[in-house]
Amino acid sequence: MRRKPGRPPRPASTQAERHVVGEAKTLEAALLDFMPGASKRTLKQALEHGRVRVDGKPARRLDAPLRAGATVELGPRGRAAAADAKKLPPGLSIIYEDDDILVVEKPPGMLTIATENEKQRTVYARLRQYVKADDPHAKIFIVHRLDRPTSGVLVFARNPEAKETLQTAFAERRVERVYTAVVAGKVREDEGEYRSLLLEDSVHKVHATTNTERGIEAVTRYRVVKRGDQYTLVKITLETGRKAQIRVQFAEAGHPVVGDREYGGATDVLGRLALHAMILSFDHPATGRRMTFTSSPPRDFASLVAER
Repeated sequence: MRRKPGRPPRPASTQAERHVVGEAKTLEAALLDFMPGASKRTLKQALEHGRVRVDGKPARRLDAPLRAGATVELGPRGRAAAADAKKLPPGLSIIYEDDDILVVEKPPGMLTIATENEKQRTVYARLRQYVKADDPHAKIFIVHRLDRPTSGVLVFARNPEAKETLQTAFAERRVERVYTAVVAGKVREDEGEYRSLLLEDSVHKVHATTNTERGIEAVTRYRVVKRGDQYTLVKITLETGRKAQIRVQFAEAGHPVVGDREYGGATDVLGRLALHAMILSFDHPATGRRMTFTSSPPRDFASLVAER
């Protein structure tokens, strides 16, 4: 089931919620009146935990037909901490979730997964807590990553099969990834392509290299959206998804991403890296249906190239 973009986690209740069915429908449809956007897994767990009653009797099946006038009750969660566990930190929000995938918008400055120095304040850790609030046995799986200073759309898998299917799609370049960025200077060509070999060194910094044995190919296409006096707003499409690919290649071309001090971006006028994952499009791992998720870039990106 789809969860609307930006919908906040539903707060926990300490009392049973009651609803009189106005027209004949299934129990699943009636429960969605209590929990709009909930996945089928969440609804099944509510039944398994004995939280659902129909006309005073425990419910067992989501597809059970209900008559008009039937009374459905949804009891509170057994743990009062469930609501707190579902809360996400500022800037991290759910775009979409179902039984196979979880799509989120990541804020800048937050790691995708843990490092030696940071274990808890990561997207993965907070989403793991989020899914376990409904099911202690639930898991999520990493599919791809965004650099810490980059914001935008990320997808996680909710089972091993979905993870494998999505990672194969990424490897075979069947996933569309579009970014927006503000880079230093005026990019001369209206559109172009950067193709180079990248190598990660012993301190985990990525560099361009001519070493064909160790370097990994990276291909980035771009189109100029608007030029300003000092900066250029660009739309970027990744053909490959190497670590720091966009940042390294634009820096090599003499146009480092604004705010990227690691790769030569001398100015930090926004207080963050001006790079945002705007579009992520892929085939759903279970249904095969093409799904496209978007996240609007921060408004201050465009303000850097606005007319003065």
